[in-house]
Amino acid sequence: MNCILAFLFYIAANVEEKKNNSFPNTQTFESRIVFLSSRSSVSHYSVHNFKKTVAFPSSRYSDIFATQTRLDDHRELSKDNPPSGTYVKAYCSFKYEGFEIAKIISRPLKNWSASTHIHFGVHPQEAEQCLKKAKPIIPKGTARTPISLKSLLKERVCDENLIAYLAYGRKIVVGGRFKDFAPTIQGEELDIIADVPLSMENVIYQKEILMEHETDDFHSGLVWYQGHLHLFRLNLSGNGWFAETDLTNEMANGTPIIEHAMQAHEQLKQLKDLWEQLIIVNGEGGSSQSPRDSYLGPKESNKKFRDQITNTLIEKLEARTAKGEIYGTAQWKKRYEGYILGYMG
Repeated sequence: MNCILAFLFYIAANVEEKKNNSFPNTQTFESRIVFLSSRSSVSHYSVHNFKKTVAFPSSRYSDIFATQTRLDDHRELSKDNPPSGTYVKAYCSFKYEGFEIAKIISRPLKNWSASTHIHFGVHPQEAEQCLKKAKPIIPKGTARTPISLKSLLKERVCDENLIAYLAYGRKIVVGGRFKDFAPTIQGEELDIIADVPLSMENVIYQKEILMEHETDDFHSGLVWYQGHLHLFRLNLSGNGWFAETDLTNEMANGTPIIEHAMQAHEQLKQLKDLWEQLIIVNGEGGSSQSPRDSYLGPKESNKKFRDQITNTLIEKLEARTAKGEIYGTAQWKKRYEGYILGYMG
């Protein structure tokens, strides 16, 4: 059996804002859905836009089945606005590889993977003003002198999120000790020297950490960063966050995000147990049967696992946030106030 995960990021306010044109000068956060796969020969990561229906796409293929979410409840969908937040759903198949499931399910949706950051809360005019400061026009043939990030932020034309936005969109090239909040761009002149780190809480959506996983050595969690889903880790021996997913090539991030999600989310752990039973090396123990047939037998395996998976209800993901009440200890708030110090990939 192969499975993919779909993360649906939904902003209920979009409906009213677009209807009433309440914020004509503000770039709203646009809802989106991310599909990820691993455990197959080809990993998958893609971001898609949906406009007509606030729901996970369904599959008309009988060979693809899925877990249930609150967004699949017609009573919820009949309300004016289902609850804003991040939802997760698993799609599984005995027939298709993970990347094939993702391709089939996402077929009706517009692919946003290359431009998702431009639909994520930054107004183009503000970005253009910041770009003029961060990358001023120079005479042709003149060598560019990189600008200090510390001095740029002091001028208050650019805030930290605008810098991250321009860097993520390849509008500016960042170097220096604290450059790892930005993608790596080879062979280009530097525009910014990151001599100070960016604050985690100022560049991730709503300061929210999803699916946090804790060990004695580190805390890690998923965040919405510049429109993409990323995995960050805080080593407890320091005070900074590190990206565990690739900020330069998001398409490579399916496997680390899925592996983290399966560890961190209780309902997905149940699915993982089911999943692991079917990831048996073909022929292990001298059997020539396929993995699912050696586990249950060819006639009943499809139906039993389909029933178990489709009966799994996955709630909306609850996010930890630094706003308002502090969850847990004082150390919790400190984690959100930490800086992005490096890349662990």
